[in-house]
Amino acid sequence: MKYQAESHSLNLMSGRVPEGVVQSLGIGDQPWLKESALIIAVTAKLGDAVQHFKAQPPQGERGARYVYMETGALAQNVHLQSTALGVGCVLVAGFDNARVKEVLRLPSDLEPTALLCIGQRRAS
Repeated sequence: MKYQAESHSLNLMSGRVPEGVVQSLGIGDQPWLKESALIIAVTAKLGDAVQHFKAQPPQGERGARYVYMETGALAQNVHLQSTALGVGCVLVAGFDNARVKEVLRLPSDLEPTALLCIGQRRAS
């Protein structure tokens, strides 16, 4: 899904990801990738952000900082809402960027910044 700011709506970007493929996106053992009911892939036009803020020091880094701060804020809001709904949420930052782009069929200008796995809360 792609967020449309003008209408505050979501548009479908591509079809369903084949079962079993999602777990291969993670680096190391991350069973929540397989077990979650829903995975939100957070993406950004990282290159555009870097270019837009290139004059701000440290040169070439400011835009990326902003992208990752916004990703963190979004992830926190999803975690809070998941908790309010009584479901579990795990933030995944350890993933293979190229594999995520391939599997999700992301346009070349979008970079994955986080995966949010949402599903049944495990007993601790």
